[in-house]
Amino acid sequence: VCATAWTPAAAGMIVAGVSPGAVLVFLLAGPVTNMASLGVVYRHLGARATAAFVAGIAISALSCGLLVDALISPDLIVGQIGDVREAELIPLWLKVGCAVFLVAVAIRPLRRFLSRWMLKLSGRASNVAA
Repeated sequence: VCATAWTPAAAGMIVAGVSPGAVLVFLLAGPVTNMASLGVVYRHLGARATAAFVAGIAISALSCGLLVDALISPDLIVGQIGDVREAELIPLWLKVGCAVFLVAVAIRPLRRFLSRWMLKLSGRASNVAA
């Protein structure tokens, strides 16, 4: 589990009603307790260090999760995410403006690429004809 890749899924879990603390535990403990990481720790440090590593991760992640649950109301988070879900995040004028800007920036390199490609094609065509 990579925390970066699972962030959207974590947001979905919160909207579905999972406790924010439980989601935080999932995001904190998931990446460091996969089999590859544990195998490296075991190979280099041994069984006792691996057990201490897993215990430390579990205690730290669970403590942080409980702290988040104590400080933040799940209703507050779901309410904010629900409001965002119902509204547009980016206004239409900004979307159109960015699209126009990207097209304007991309035209020159695209023209240059196409002209070089056409020259290569015309060079190959003249070689085939000769």
